[in-house]
This record gives sequence, structure tokens and C-alpha cells, in this order.
Amino acid sequence: MSTEINLSRPLLDPDPCDTCSITKLHSKPHNNPIQPGKLPLELIHSDVLGPFTLGWEGSKYIVTFLCDATQLSEVYLIKHKSEALNCFKHFKQKYETPDRLIRHIKIRRFRTDNGGEYSSQEMADYLFQCGITHEFTVPGNPQQNGASERLGGIIWEKAESFLKLAGLPAKFWPEMVKTANYIRMRSPQARIQSTPYETWHGEAPRYSHLRTPGTKCWAIRRLRSKQTDNGIECKLLGYEGDSIYRLLTLDGKVIRASTVRFAAEKRSLTDTEEAEELAPKRLCDHSVHESWGDSDTELIQDTLDATIEDDIPGAEPTLFHNTRESHPRAARTTEYHPLERALISYDMDDESPKLFALLADSDPSEPYEPRTFREAMSGGTAKQWESSMRDEVNSLKENNTWDIVDRPKDRAVLTGKWVYKHKRGPNGEILRYKSRWVVRGFEQREGLDYNDTFASVVKPMSYKLLFAIAAAHDLEIEQMDVKTAFLYGDIDVEVYV
Repeated sequence: MSTEINLSRPLLDPDPCDTCSITKLHSKPHNNPIQPGKLPLELIHSDVLGPFTLGWEGSKYIVTFLCDATQLSEVYLIKHKSEALNCFKHFKQKYETPDRLIRHIKIRRFRTDNGGEYSSQEMADYLFQCGITHEFTVPGNPQQNGASERLGGIIWEKAESFLKLAGLPAKFWPEMVKTANYIRMRSPQARIQSTPYETWHGEAPRYSHLRTPGTKCWAIRRLRSKQTDNGIECKLLGYEGDSIYRLLTLDGKVIRASTVRFAAEKRSLTDTEEAEELAPKRLCDHSVHESWGDSDTELIQDTLDATIEDDIPGAEPTLFHNTRESHPRAARTTEYHPLERALISYDMDDESPKLFALLADSDPSEPYEPRTFREAMSGGTAKQWESSMRDEVNSLKENNTWDIVDRPKDRAVLTGKWVYKHKRGPNGEILRYKSRWVVRGFEQREGLDYNDTFASVVKPMSYKLLFAIAAAHDLEIEQMDVKTAFLYGDIDVEVYV
């Protein structure tokens, strides 16, 4: 080691030379974030995306606006970048309502890049008249407006996925962009621990009307007579509010409708039209109980009549029981045996011999595991299921699982449902009927009702080690089942069900 340099003394930063400054200059990390918006509309991020291929209505660009405090987002579809100023005027007038202006909720800062649509003199004059501070990013540093950049990327990725899933031509990307922003407004955001819709409007959004883009549906024909069909076949494009759908007809027209009947949803690229046409066909002639099966179509009506069901002991609660919203009723269609529901999704061209062989060997009297309380009580094994449910209730009471209290007004109350399983032996015979009453934990929201999840399960390597030890010492292994094992654990938080 060299002794000519004294490393114990700190080295002074040398004066930068011209050569090093020119050849070795690098961008500094963005460690200092911008001052966030603390009030609604205080800070608005904006960006222009495009150009894209010409849309069906002539648009080529996307203008996005994002509220930093509430994560409220709005998209506009324009033909020229110069229209960005008109979009901002409309956005400002739409959300700066008189009741919000009284509470001093208005736009104070406007953060954009240095594009010509934002740095024009018209934009500067308008912002000056409104008393809005225009914050420009440094050229070549999109990180300084990262919120708007991320918003544009998220919306376009969703729009591309919707367009591919729906199987629509590329010219309909504007409809998918609006649908993507509609879904984002109703999706939870990690920053605000809620949805932008609820943060802005102060009420939870509705989800019962949502369907997968591209889903086959039928809408009422606007001009019809006694000799014409009432319905017209369409594909779902998007939404206008919570009661109006934007649909694409078979002849390429975009229409609006409020009464729509939906077919089975298309959730992946493998869901083809042939599978939808195959669904209504019956595969066997044996009798089917009326409690089996699900409707393959659903009728959505534009009604505001509340259909709140009473809390009946033993009845299965609805998914959105807490919000007490009104939900349209589904139209009843052909009911299917559970075996048929498992088979109608296959391709009949390839699997036809196997499917009919399976149907021929099946025993119609073989009991099936019910999915709901109604199915359990209407089948031939109702007494067995009732006995198993009584055992479950007695176990819950004996372990003091709950305390009966008055319903709190400021706490969310979770709903529950019955889960039924057959305990079978090594030859497939039914040994006993097992019923479990479970709480719908998915109704909780992360950050509000819980912070993390934990499941105390045994890792595969643990019991593999036990098997290896037993095999090495020629030991016998006996298996035991602890009845309602989860009830022996204690929780340190309050959960209302």
C-alpha cells in the first residue's frame, strides 16, 4: 500500500474542469418530490398522449387530467393538440362547481410538460386570468410529472387489453380508453386507500352493472313494429354513468341503451363465439332440480326501486349487503345439472365421445355438493346437511366464537355464507357431510380493516421430513382431524359479522 497519500485526511473536492464537465456529466436522481396537493383540485397533472391511429370518430390524441389529492382522473379524445386548452376549460368548469368554490375548492396549480399545447400564449393568458400557477417540467425530465405519465400508461394498457379481449378493430380504441378510465375511477388506489370515485363523491361506487368489454348482449331496438324483432345483437363498449351502456351493433354503429340483456361474459381469448352458442344446448334428458344451475343471461334494467332483502337466519346474504344498494333481478333461463355446467364449456368437436361417455356412466342420483343454503335444503340429502349445520352452530357456540352486541354505526359489518363439502373415503364413498359457516373476508379493505394477512399452515418440507423419519425407523403414521380447528385460535381485534 502506498504511503505517499495520507488517507486519514478528507480529500477536498477538486474544481471541475471543462473536459470532465462535458464528458462525465450525469443526471442526478430525483430525490426531492414536488409539493403534493393537500386539497381537492389544488394540484392538477396533465399530459397529451399520441398520436395514435385514427379513431372511429376521428380522434388521434388523448388528454389526461389527474387531481393529485383525490386521484380523480378525466380523459378527453381530441383530433389536434391545440384542443388541449378547450379540454382544460371544460374540466375546470365541470369540477369547479359553485358549492365547491364556496369551500375554496378550486384549481391552484397546473403541472405539465413543455409541449406547445401547454406553452402557448393562449394557455398562459387563461391561467393568468384564473390565478392558476403553471408549473413546467424541465425538458427531458418526464419524472417531474410522473403522476401524469403513469396515468397515461395505465389507461392505455387497460384500453389495449380491453380491445384485444373484445376482438374489436383498432379504430375503437377511443371507446376502450374511456372505459379504462371509468374502471380506474372505481378501482382502489394505494395512495388514498380508497377509490377516486368515493374520495370525490363521498359515496361508494356501484359495481353490479359492470361487465367485461366485448360481452355479447342484446338491446331494445329503438324503432320497432309488430313485424320487427324487439332486440338487436350488440357488443359492450363502455358506460355512461351507472345506468347507460355504450354498445356496438353488428353493422358497426355505436348506440346507447339502458335496458340490456347480457350473455355469458368473455373473460379470456379462449372464450369463443362457438362456446356461447353451445351453452343453451342440453346434453342429456335426465330430470334436473330447479335449484341447480345458474342463469347464463342477465337482464339489467334502469330502475331505482330498492330491493333490500330481510336478514333471514340461514339464508345466504348478498355480496353488497353492507351498502344496501338496489340490484336488478336476473331473468330466469334454462337450468342445468351441475355435470352439464361442467361440460358445456368444452369444444364438442374434439371432446364429444368422451363427454357422452361420461354422461352415460354418470349416476343422476349421485349427490352433489350444494353451493347455497337453498340448494342444500331442497335436495335429497337435506336432513344430512341440516344435521351437519347444527353441529357447526353448536361448535361455534361452545367455543364462544362471538358475543351478541348491538350493531355499531361506525363499523363495517361483514356477511357470511355456508360452505358444504363431502368427506369421502379411499374408494370415493361419502363418510360424512361437513358444513362450515365462513365470513366473507374479501369485503374488507386493506389499510382500513386490516394491514396484513397471515395463514399458519405447515410447509410441505415439514411433513415430508416426518414421513422420511417414519420410513427410516419403520414407524406407523396415524392421521387425525381436529374438528373446527380454527376456532381454537384467538384474535386481538374486533370483527363484526
